[in-house]
Amino acid sequence: MAPASTEWLVFKLVYRLCLSAYIVCCMWKKYYRHYPHLVNNIRLFGVRDAPKVYEFEIVVGDPTSIILLNPVVSALFVIDFWISVDYVSKAFFHIAQLVDLKLFFLACLYLSRTIWFAYGTLGVVSRILKKLHCERYFYGIDPTWTAIAVGMIAGPFTYAQSRFQLFVHTYNFLVTYTVVDEHKHFYQQHCTYLQLEYSQYFLGFHNLIDSRVDTLKYSPDL
Repeated sequence: MAPASTEWLVFKLVYRLCLSAYIVCCMWKKYYRHYPHLVNNIRLFGVRDAPKVYEFEIVVGDPTSIILLNPVVSALFVIDFWISVDYVSKAFFHIAQLVDLKLFFLACLYLSRTIWFAYGTLGVVSRILKKLHCERYFYGIDPTWTAIAVGMIAGPFTYAQSRFQLFVHTYNFLVTYTVVDEHKHFYQQHCTYLQLEYSQYFLGFHNLIDSRVDTLKYSPDL
């Protein structure tokens, strides 16, 4: 596989810097900016029935759940995953074999980035359920356990798909049906670009059903 051009690498760097800046802005806008207002209000008005000599300790907490369930952030991370399709395809090749277990486990670790497919699904379904006022019918789930589940399943699930003729023939068809005959052999050798994409969307859906997805009760802003 040919190395990426300098321009493409610069684009990826700029994209990730912009993504990081967007996440920082989201954390400030939806979480941290309320802290100064809280401090000022306590200094100005105090707390009713508080003793004359008292001290307050404000626990700022962690905005992780708010960021994880932001559909825009999830979508941007999914794009980030696929702009590194060269590494994704290498991971898929490494995970389709069991001769070198080190490469297999490294590929499984790399594919754990597909957690953003699951988070994106959770965020979208969370919004839909709240608009329909159906969130009371679902249980809350922990994003940490979701990450652990996807990290453990992504690699073996992708490997399992590479063993089924149905999936292999389906991916070959999706990649080659618009290609002229003399180039089909070349594209069939590179059909894994689409294989991993399909498998991870399926993985996100499987994770959604298996977990009985809910609105994640600790994210009221969604």
